[in-house]
Amino acid sequence: KKTGPYKTEVIGGVVIKSQLSQEDESQESTDRGHGRRNRNSASSLPAIKSGFCVKLGAVMKTWRRRFFVLSEHSLSYYKSEQDKEPLRLIHLKDVKNVKQCELGEQMMRDNLFQVVTSSRTFYVQADSPNDMWDWIQAI
Repeated sequence: KKTGPYKTEVIGGVVIKSQLSQEDESQESTDRGHGRRNRNSASSLPAIKSGFCVKLGAVMKTWRRRFFVLSEHSLSYYKSEQDKEPLRLIHLKDVKNVKQCELGEQMMRDNLFQVVTSSRTFYVQADSPNDMWDWIQAI
């Protein structure tokens, strides 16, 4: 049996190994240098800005504290500072707008800003007004 490069993913608690085509392989190596997390934890990677914020879930509309990392090419967030794989990675080229959220009062959240992509709007709450403006300007 011929084995070549493969990608391992955990989907629904099941480990899935899938063979990489040459196209996938070159994409994987490109991703590694641009936001893809390998052996390092979230806090040990070079970042433009990082820190904890609270975000609104897309499916379950609950607010969860997450560790955000802004790099040159992406904004990603993790369950904790020690996690190696992001819960989500948002490529900055997909970000259409970042601004203070006008629904902050309605949502009863101070220091709320939104990251708008073509597929979703992320609602993120910073710890302070200064922190909120730092995130908006950095992104």
